[in-house]
Amino acid sequence: MKAIEAVETGGPETLALVERPEPSAGPGEVLLRVRLAGVNFMDVHMRRGTEPAPFPLIPGVEGVGTVEATGEGVGSLSVGQRVAYPFAMRPGAYAELHAVPRCPGRRGARGRRGRAGRRGDDAGAHRPRAGVLGV
Repeated sequence: MKAIEAVETGGPETLALVERPEPSAGPGEVLLRVRLAGVNFMDVHMRRGTEPAPFPLIPGVEGVGTVEATGEGVGSLSVGQRVAYPFAMRPGAYAELHAVPRCPGRRGARGRRGRAGRRGDDAGAHRPRAGVLGV
């Protein structure tokens, strides 16, 4: 899969397009095909080194996409469902695929049906909640 990666701390010049192995959904995880990735200050701080992050780093903690696979214990989301994840607890949205942990409780991955009549791959991306939301 293609991904944007930073191999060291620094400015935007540290970012490069790379090929990486496709992740898989482990127990309690959701594998998402990323359609849109959010770019925000958390990503900038991680890249600059002012926020702790593992390097090499694929930035991006929020995005919109579709469920490719679910791991054991993730029953509320289904393959093909459109989702938004405002805070994924794990960077990696600057890639074609992103494995996101399902965390129980308020910050967890939850299935949620969109309102009737809503259209578009980014429908619901504005909802200000943490975790993976079905839209």
